[in-house]
Amino acid sequence: MEKNIPVHFLDSSGLSYAVLIDRDHPSVENGLAQLRAYENGKGAKLAAAFAEGKLRNQMALIKFIVKSGARSNPLLALAGEAALLRMEPELRRIREETPEQPMDALRGAIMAHEGRAAGAYWDFFKEALGEKAVFPGRKPQEANDVVNMSLNYGYGILYARVQNALARAGLYLHMAYLHSPGDAGRPSLAFDLIEEFRPQAVDRMVYAWLKREGPIKIKGEFLSPEQRNALAKKVIERLSRAETFDGKKLPLEDHIQGQARRLAAYLRGEIPQYKPYVGKW
Repeated sequence: MEKNIPVHFLDSSGLSYAVLIDRDHPSVENGLAQLRAYENGKGAKLAAAFAEGKLRNQMALIKFIVKSGARSNPLLALAGEAALLRMEPELRRIREETPEQPMDALRGAIMAHEGRAAGAYWDFFKEALGEKAVFPGRKPQEANDVVNMSLNYGYGILYARVQNALARAGLYLHMAYLHSPGDAGRPSLAFDLIEEFRPQAVDRMVYAWLKREGPIKIKGEFLSPEQRNALAKKVIERLSRAETFDGKKLPLEDHIQGQARRLAAYLRGEIPQYKPYVGKW
């Protein structure tokens, strides 16, 4: 605590269930700005921005996988094109959603578009993995297959980094926009911001790991300690890798912190808009 280093406690699936953080956070000024965002339209714009960032990064990952795997699997390009054709209309509708809608209605509409796009994305993910892993479809909880277990564990690592970044930016973690505030008693603002970074920080590494090492077998109900360590190493290496965004080449983890500060600055009225993180492919 003296060094301002948050300590996260993770369960066996990678979910952060408790955290020790500095007592001086969050900022009252930010909290008031976060509350006003539910009424002044900023919350609606943020909900759309978080979802847009997620979809654009998912689409970028599809393009990356197609580009890197087209030689060995010529049909991958067709699968990628089909997925992008399904996702593009949903991205356009998210951008065009009317901000004047009540937050609950807007949130539901955006989530519906995001869900349909996710269906196309995960269908492609399954096609791209091929025989390297059995993937029944995305399952955030109670997963019993190696793909979902790996994704969930990777997201747990990423979630801790996102929560840390928001705390350092002085934001109240239970005031969210894309997700319901205080959803299930959890700091749901972290669920908002993590969306932009899931495809680049975790999905890409899980895909590469399974393609290189698969098929991977599971003994028992969870990934083995060795498997978790290998996956954690890949995700942490990815977070440490420099990426260019908004004219700055920084480690991906620094971009997460930058987005948390950008979010706080937008809520306080110091910048005119919030720009979601979109990585290169």
